[in-house]
Amino acid sequence: MWCITGSLLSTQLVGPPSPSRIVGFGAGTQIYHNLAIHLAFYPSIKDCTIVNRSANSRAQETIEKLVSRFPEVAFRLQVLGNNGDVESEVSKADIIICATSSEKALFPTSWVLEHKHVHVILIGSYKPTMREVDDTLIRRASILLVDSQEACEEEAGELIHAGVEMKEIGQWIIQEGNQAKAESGVTIFKSVGIGLQDVAIASLVFKRADELGDAGTQINNYDSM
Repeated sequence: MWCITGSLLSTQLVGPPSPSRIVGFGAGTQIYHNLAIHLAFYPSIKDCTIVNRSANSRAQETIEKLVSRFPEVAFRLQVLGNNGDVESEVSKADIIICATSSEKALFPTSWVLEHKHVHVILIGSYKPTMREVDDTLIRRASILLVDSQEACEEEAGELIHAGVEMKEIGQWIIQEGNQAKAESGVTIFKSVGIGLQDVAIASLVFKRADELGDAGTQINNYDSM
């Protein structure tokens, strides 16, 4: 899925180097895979919380799948609306991933402690009317990366309302290199999805399958047919 690799890359580039706590808002396929790839890449993460609108069967299944893959991590499920519990989890998080279709901020900026280096990944909203965090948090970010500036200026409700400058993740790599430039404060990655990411991932999958000799049936001169 297009946003998963971009999310992890953004954490590698500007997130905390050794995160220990991660929080995910939402309980669908997107949050499962985004949490899973971070847990696989960062063995330092030992605590994971999922925040959902309810403790429904989908949320329970997501937790169960993660527990089976990462038995060494402590998992918990919190319900949005139980503000005391959710605030506690957000305030302790090193990475926050939001994958919902919310039209209002999921939590107030004050829950994100200013003295901590917290990386926030926003992958749910894709319309100007949608937003997962408020303007204040967006404006607090010392670094704001996006997958596509053009697409985010049209689709990312959080960024449109906040009216902030942003930098594409590809530009950051070219200009700044692979070293994180933030030691404290908030860093943010916003993704609305671009087709080029799908093409790149599909190409890598095919290349690997071809190397393993299991690429299926190849049709020579397909492009000229």
